Amino acid sequence: GARSGSQGPHEGSEGGDRDGREDRGFKQMKPGAIGMKILVPNSLVGAIIGKGGEEMKKLKEESGCFIRLSQNDKYFPNTNERPCYIEGAPEDIVKAIQTIQDKLANDNPRRGPSIDETRKKQCKIIVGANAAGKCIGKGGENVKRLKSEFSVWIKVMGRDDSIPGLEERTITVSGDSDNTIKAIKDILEMSVQLNNGGTDKNLDY
Repeated sequence: GARSGSQGPHEGSEGGDRDGREDRGFKQMKPGAIGMKILVPNSLVGAIIGKGGEEMKKLKEESGCFIRLSQNDKYFPNTNERPCYIEGAPEDIVKAIQTIQDKLANDNPRRGPSIDETRKKQCKIIVGANAAGKCIGKGGENVKRLKSEFSVWIKVMGRDDSIPGLEERTITVSGDSDNTIKAIKDILEMSVQLNNGGTDKNLDY
């Protein structure tokens, strides 16, 4: 019917009431905080949520971030991966990302295909289009600096690949896990300074 597009308040959130309360507290983002997303291979979702949502609860508590994963069949456009929204200060966001990436690197899915080795070494984040531009920098200066400073491989989604009407772009960082996290922290710190450097909370594309 006509209502099928609208979601009930508790649909798709782990523990709807808690999320609702958290949400209100996060309406006004703290100074120095940013919202961004990380792409999560579908077969990794179980490991991130955990039994009865335990792992997700731990992830939120240990990072101090607001975190929400997209619903079951909601993927980021042109991918078969699910976006996960993370909001907090860059140093806290990378704590959450580190945990997610560790789970990815040690992925041993109980069901579904295992994640390929190349993907295990990659971290795919989604930032605002302005932040993607800043990550590249004038004449590519920032991306060159990041690559040499952190010994990582970085691919920023080009304008041509960007999704029409969506002010978000993916940045893929690949390399040694510690270096990857440091590079991402650097990117997020650049993004915080920008208008619309981050993304909104939308996970339904």
